[in-house]
Amino acid sequence: YMGTEHSFDMSNNFLLSFQGHGHTADVRAVVSWGDHIVTSSRDRTVLVWRKSGDAEYSVHLTLKAHTGFVNTVSAFGDISHGFLVSGSQDKSAIVWNGQGAATQVLQGHTDAICCSHISHDGSLIATGSWDKTARIWDRATGQSILQLTGHEGSVWCVLSTENNTYITASADQKIRVFSSVGSCFAVFPAHSDVCRSLVIDPTLRLLLSSGNDGKIKAWDLQSQSLVQDIDEHEGFPIYAIATTPSGLLLSSSEDKNVKIFARRDDGWALTQSLVHPCVVWNSCGLLNGDVVTAGADGVMRVWTTAKERVAQDGELQAYQLKVASQTVSTNMVGQIDATKLPGIDALNNPGVKPDQRKIVNNNGRVEIYQWLASNQTWTKIGDVVDTEKPKPKVLDGREYDFVFDIDVQEGAPPLKLGYNRGEDPWLVAQQFLWKHGLEQDFLEQVATFITRNAGVQSAPVNYTSSDPLTGGSRYVPRPGGSVAPPFPSSSAPRPTQAQQPPSNLAVDPFTGGGAYRSGSAPKRASLFFPKKDYVVFETGNFPAMTKKLLEFNSQLTEMQVDALLLEQVAQIVTGADTTTALTEQHLSVATTLLWWPSDKILPVLDLFRMIVRHNGAHSIASSTAVFEKIANFATVNNEPNVRMLALRYLCNMFPTAVSRDILLANLVTVVSFTTASLPTDSVNVRTARSSVLLNFAVAVGSLPANQSLSDTKVTLVQQLCTDIRQETENALLLNACIALGTILHGDSVLKEAVSAEKSLHVRLQGFMQATQGDLLKCSMDLISFVNFV
Repeated sequence: YMGTEHSFDMSNNFLLSFQGHGHTADVRAVVSWGDHIVTSSRDRTVLVWRKSGDAEYSVHLTLKAHTGFVNTVSAFGDISHGFLVSGSQDKSAIVWNGQGAATQVLQGHTDAICCSHISHDGSLIATGSWDKTARIWDRATGQSILQLTGHEGSVWCVLSTENNTYITASADQKIRVFSSVGSCFAVFPAHSDVCRSLVIDPTLRLLLSSGNDGKIKAWDLQSQSLVQDIDEHEGFPIYAIATTPSGLLLSSSEDKNVKIFARRDDGWALTQSLVHPCVVWNSCGLLNGDVVTAGADGVMRVWTTAKERVAQDGELQAYQLKVASQTVSTNMVGQIDATKLPGIDALNNPGVKPDQRKIVNNNGRVEIYQWLASNQTWTKIGDVVDTEKPKPKVLDGREYDFVFDIDVQEGAPPLKLGYNRGEDPWLVAQQFLWKHGLEQDFLEQVATFITRNAGVQSAPVNYTSSDPLTGGSRYVPRPGGSVAPPFPSSSAPRPTQAQQPPSNLAVDPFTGGGAYRSGSAPKRASLFFPKKDYVVFETGNFPAMTKKLLEFNSQLTEMQVDALLLEQVAQIVTGADTTTALTEQHLSVATTLLWWPSDKILPVLDLFRMIVRHNGAHSIASSTAVFEKIANFATVNNEPNVRMLALRYLCNMFPTAVSRDILLANLVTVVSFTTASLPTDSVNVRTARSSVLLNFAVAVGSLPANQSLSDTKVTLVQQLCTDIRQETENALLLNACIALGTILHGDSVLKEAVSAEKSLHVRLQGFMQATQGDLLKCSMDLISFVNFV
């Protein structure tokens, strides 16, 4: 069997070439993008890797915008002329260009996106979701043009074919085929468990599928007949299959293997297994013939048959030692009687097929070996240990590390709650309450139960949702009735807050042993709205600003101002000079600057955001002409930095009553010329714009009852709802939620109107799954306050 001095025959055997450690959590997807590699991860990032040597890769781009696990990534073309699409647990897909900029955000799914695919010509994007649908998006416009429905479980895979049809695979174990207009014309049961992945055979005659039943199946789509049934993963879930440019078939599995198949006259035949120290989520082929795998240990690995790209002997031996020293659960190989196993001498006999496994008793140590046919050797792949660690549990077509039973009523069947390691227990608990119509009072008890029984290390924030109007928590039944609250009968009184589940409670996620029973939870008022103070921008590099103003002034022949007065203005309004008073002569000089050429306007706007905050600048603060001039710089036809500084000026107008009145009188105009600001704009522009809207909400919310400004409030509310649906940055989403809560506070008519906005409700619920911290808490407050119908 394989020892440390083994000499490898590399004629047709894939060996480790490179290990990439850029991610901090599971690598969930991997694709090739020309000569680059792209990976996505549960760490919420997408990494683009480029070659930095003959066999080494380094991170070229880090793409950050998603607020949840990035489950899928697809690539079109290459980094110079193509694009990427990533799909996330946050329910959005993002289109990225070769510079790493997000160019489109695709929103429409109501649950996590778990798969994506790009049409052969790049004109269409397909996504599949836990919401049981697939969507087809127009690449040019970013609009959803088709919704593919009919599945009864999560859509785990979607393909766009060259003959303008779409194929989907689902947790309902079925494959559906749709026409170019979205009508389903074929449905057939494909697997005996969740159907996970699809790929078109390179011959273009067959469809290949894989599932949690551990099988790969080849289908004739015309007759829907099974052509080949491949069973090489011994019943372990196959998470993804892929074909390579060199014509191989790859399968990535729960059994910690990527199996490689070659096309023969009679179908696909197994040629090799790439053994990993972890579950493998995905794999792909590169143009140079190498193979890349995505590991649950957060490592991207490249494998090669080219001698010059094979890793150094030391790295190969270290990797083999890591694989050999791993433990293999009896859940993976079955219960074993060590006394009946053959001894180590059994490895003197060659294997009878590629990747055959053999378990031996090596002086009382149960070891598992795998036959490498290409090298005619047995290699150790782990020590077998007796463990009760379960495989992932499937609930409603989704996989979970834990599935708990929650008793809600005596005599009634328990409700199932799925939880994955790494998720926020409070988010999961909140979603569970909403799903089953349970009282908000039980949030803390459910979250605490998850925390204790799933072994969550960090203690959650003590938080419950509440009624901001009264400061008390309350429950309003959903339409059509709700599930009865836990322990509703007099014979089973509701536990008090002190009656928490014992810390040593044993939980069996399969049988429901130690099932949770809810108690009550503490209450608190909203900490987020109504907001009373304004956002202002008062910091900056003012010496550099002053220097640039004087430099530009010296270059002008027209519109040049007195340099001494200009410098005094800058020093006075920024606090550098506290002894000189700001005079009308100073302000006259400053106003002239607004008519400087556009290429010199940046430091002028930076100056004016400070002028409007100065106590001696009443003539500018009250000037409609100055407002209109600077407001024009905030429109979308200006450069981003110009827009940002103009918007910051508008923000700084709010604390002064006279300038605030000008803004309120022009609210509709200001909102209208900022609506074209998109999530793909710079964060600085979007932050300034978000702050303007938040300040408008504070201003409108603090008006006396006889100054309702009902029309302008409607305009503002509509824009805030749009922002919540479209924005991707958590801090800016928090601004929008606070603003909406602030403006609705005390306005029962508008609140009732917003309560009917189903898409807004769904979006806010999404924050429960994909976010943490203040956005999570504020979203909970907003949902509780609005009381969506």
